[in-house]
Amino acid sequence: MRVALCFACSLCLGCGGASASPPPGHAVTSTPSALPSPTTRPAAAADAPFKPPEIIERRLDNGIRLLMVERRELPLLRLEAVILRGAADAPSSVASFAADMLSERARESGAPIAEVRAGLDAVTFGGWGVTRWWSSSNLSSQAFDAMAKLLLQPELGEEAFYSERQRRLSRANDDLDPWVLLARYRRTSLYPREHPYREGAQGELGDAATTTPEAVQRFAAQSFFPDDLVLIAVGDIARESFVDSVRLAFGRFRGHAPPRAPLGEILGPPPGATLTVIDEPGFPRAHVRVAARAVRQGSPDAEPLEVLNAVLGSTVVSRLSVNLREEKAWSYGSYSSIAAGRSNGLFEAWATVERADTVAALGEISSEIQRLRDELLGAEELARVKRAIVRRLPMRFATLASTVDALERLAIYELPADEYTKSAQKLEAVTSADVRRVARAYLAPDALRWFVLTDSPSVRDALLASPFRDFAEVSPRVPVQLVK
Repeated sequence: MRVALCFACSLCLGCGGASASPPPGHAVTSTPSALPSPTTRPAAAADAPFKPPEIIERRLDNGIRLLMVERRELPLLRLEAVILRGAADAPSSVASFAADMLSERARESGAPIAEVRAGLDAVTFGGWGVTRWWSSSNLSSQAFDAMAKLLLQPELGEEAFYSERQRRLSRANDDLDPWVLLARYRRTSLYPREHPYREGAQGELGDAATTTPEAVQRFAAQSFFPDDLVLIAVGDIARESFVDSVRLAFGRFRGHAPPRAPLGEILGPPPGATLTVIDEPGFPRAHVRVAARAVRQGSPDAEPLEVLNAVLGSTVVSRLSVNLREEKAWSYGSYSSIAAGRSNGLFEAWATVERADTVAALGEISSEIQRLRDELLGAEELARVKRAIVRRLPMRFATLASTVDALERLAIYELPADEYTKSAQKLEAVTSADVRRVARAYLAPDALRWFVLTDSPSVRDALLASPFRDFAEVSPRVPVQLVK
């Protein structure tokens, strides 16, 4: 370190003082009289049209659907299997019981499977059973056989069931986490009692004690069939040899899944309180959230709502973030999201603020939604937002994992392989009138349900003196008694 410092000092000393004459034989170069202005922005090139990678689709004789994308640059392969049944197709928590039991079976079987999930968010996507794993591209025939047996001949015995039940009972009070409670109140406020989205993927408190091994076995008997299975492969594959390997391992399984119960569209405003205050004693801030039921997958309103979401809150430069973060400095970030499902999906917008700013934050979020209902987007803002959405589409295919997720959506909702090409074209066709129309249809005042998670006594008086004075207050932190 001392040598380096001395060398640096000698350079500085050599550069200081009077200007030195150039060495012999070196001409003096004059400084240009005019340089380009640093404030002149170069003209941007035209956007390249979005073109997703080739999505290869095959269907085996027994009904198994294959979706593949070849990426041969590295010897890596990402695989996923989607069972087209899940939390929305079974009584509360049964699908998640089956998934967790299969995760344990996968570890014991030698199949190259990392996890089994019964829907990351059944409210949003309708529920599904998924197996996912990383692997090299040199999968053996034994590995394919182990996967096929796990997926189409699952063993869900009573011993495994009671082991899983005990694990859940020992963690029952984890469900009293405030964010879990918020999600539960959101679901029960938006979805009718008989609708499967109301319970979520993991079910409700107490389900672990009442779910039976017979219920899990019935779910498995109705769910694991070849024509309800989609295999996804992304990475270093030779398509035809991969299809041959799948056919050899999976082709011997036969049978047809029973029809799925349809999930109809929910009409009319949600019942119950418009605002729910969830008391979390000692919570230092206030988390403000608004939610509404959104579209079903495949609805022509999906693209206008995606544009609406981008305008309102999907990025740090959207209206909510500019308002609550940049202009008022109330929140580190305020965002929104929207997702479609087999039935009505979910719209949400949220911010976490100081408790003193709770009422004001509710008012600002409400005002931003009201602007979308009342005003047409300007041509410049609409073009900028649509351009930003289309520019993000390639990110869906940037990595093996993101490409698998993109194909997973095609699998779950039984969409065609060219869906992403069509989606870009539909986005380009969205107008300002379309955005205002869907804002009025899906985000009407009586369709919105508001939530505040905080230490409720600290905000009660301010709410009572505000336009949000009609609210329900809940104190849900009651420990669950363990049942052995």
